[in-house]
Amino acid sequence: MKRCNPLFPLLVAALATACADAPKLDLGYLCGTSFDCRSGRCDEKRCKAARPAGQGDGCEHDEECASEICFGGACGLPQRKPRDPCTTNEQCISRRCGDNRRCAEPEVDGGKPHDLQLPDAGVDATIDLVFKGADQGEIHLPGQLRIRRQGPHLSMTKEDYPLRSNSRGRETGEHCRYNYEVQQPTTQVTSVLIKETGQELAFSAIKNKSLSVAITGRQASAFFDMEELDFPLVLRNYRIGDQFTPLGMQGSQKVKKFFINAKIARAQRKTCPILLSRGRIIWVVGHRMDDRFKIGPATRNVLKVELLLA
Repeated sequence: MKRCNPLFPLLVAALATACADAPKLDLGYLCGTSFDCRSGRCDEKRCKAARPAGQGDGCEHDEECASEICFGGACGLPQRKPRDPCTTNEQCISRRCGDNRRCAEPEVDGGKPHDLQLPDAGVDATIDLVFKGADQGEIHLPGQLRIRRQGPHLSMTKEDYPLRSNSRGRETGEHCRYNYEVQQPTTQVTSVLIKETGQELAFSAIKNKSLSVAITGRQASAFFDMEELDFPLVLRNYRIGDQFTPLGMQGSQKVKKFFINAKIARAQRKTCPILLSRGRIIWVVGHRMDDRFKIGPATRNVLKVELLLA
């Protein structure tokens, strides 16, 4: 009977110990197995996060995001087109990674055949909607055709009435643009109805000494130092580039970044009312007021603004 070398078990134990003590790899490094990575996940030969972050969540590396796109400190939209290699649905623009590990085409009406024919004028706009647009959006085409995207699903319908716009580009919320002036309230409550969204705001002037409610910056009501305001105020929709100083913070922040951090849905951002005084945002209505206009011990007159909930 052949005898085993007595040093062999010691060699195996030494190798196991060396492997266990080997330094782990950070995100983004090339790897062979999941044991090589600190996160415990090796995918497509790179170390990736064990629990990938969703769209809009904070990040430092692409490998932290489910979409594998980290831009400006936040996880962005996926960029992989149909037939690109993939391992998860979140990596694909269509949100569909097929059994062959390739990004699939987006579904149209749940995969059913469609009787409507896409006009030549709408081909480029539809491609932009699918491959360059956000998760949700729609375009209007001649012939009263509406093409709508909701996540990985794409639908095309023919309406019985004229649509609001016949454009070759993706709707960006421009049809919801509005701008209202708000005069200084006196003894009566002043209300403003935003016809484009159906929202209504009530404005009233009160004395600081009669203010006995808890004041926060994240509710449907906000309270401002009247002496810091210039009338008439302006009530309008959110616009790209808007900035303000959120209550309790120092320094300005883009409203877009605030929306992302607060996880405000894209569709809601487009119609969110913004209240301004002399060009300065004083309230992202229903979410957060500006710190520069809060009331203090020396405040005598207060402007109360309330978003009337349906």
